[in-house]
Amino acid sequence: MSFTAWAVVVALALAAAAVQAMAGERSPPPRDAAWAAVFGGGFLVVVLLVLDGGRILRWRYGLGAGADRVELPGAALVLGLALLASLAGTLFMAAHLLAASGPPSRARLLGQRLLILGAGLGALGVGVAASQGLSRNARALAAGASDLAALALAVGLLVLGVTRLLATPVAPSGALAEGASARAVRMLRLAAAAALLAAAVAGGEGWWREGSYATATAAEVASAALLGLAAVQPTRLGVARAALFLLGLLSALARAV
Repeated sequence: MSFTAWAVVVALALAAAAVQAMAGERSPPPRDAAWAAVFGGGFLVVVLLVLDGGRILRWRYGLGAGADRVELPGAALVLGLALLASLAGTLFMAAHLLAASGPPSRARLLGQRLLILGAGLGALGVGVAASQGLSRNARALAAGASDLAALALAVGLLVLGVTRLLATPVAPSGALAEGASARAVRMLRLAAAAALLAAAVAGGEGWWREGSYATATAAEVASAALLGLAAVQPTRLGVARAALFLLGLLSALARAV
């Protein structure tokens, strides 16, 4: 795994937390919606552990078998991160639900953010696996179509659960609203700084490996960093600009792996 990919992952995690915080503090979600998110996260974890003989635990993933098998290291990285985020988010959310109902706890908020990140990484992993399999060996992609379909179903269930979890916003008041806004701004600035660092690292790696900093990976990461600089500006459509920055980081991570 390259240093660029690690830097983009850090920026992605910070940006996801910032986008979630910018959406505002929410009321305690209905227990059925919260349990739906827990079920979606747990189902995705189980599918990732079962697919390809559990090789994802060794940061490996591939499609097909025998002579037609093709290893997909880029997809393995993204899906491995999706497994970690989904597992942690599921455990935190379940711990909150089993402990007690009441005001949003730190476990619930952290679980919610991790499940959002797990859903995004899972969707990205499906896309990376499909694109890498198609470009390297179409027969391997056909052989692994059922695995990818199961993975896509698991990601879809988690996305549905997270959507229900975020369905009913409430307007925070007073110091709570100001605190949430300040945290969102700090995390977004840290994410933009991490994206700039990732762009610098990508340029350095390109120079070291290819003799030029003007590589496709460096351009992709630099574009995401520019979106981050735009997102931190105190103007209108802040959530939309932050979400666009998040999408840019997902695209950069796909290029980096």
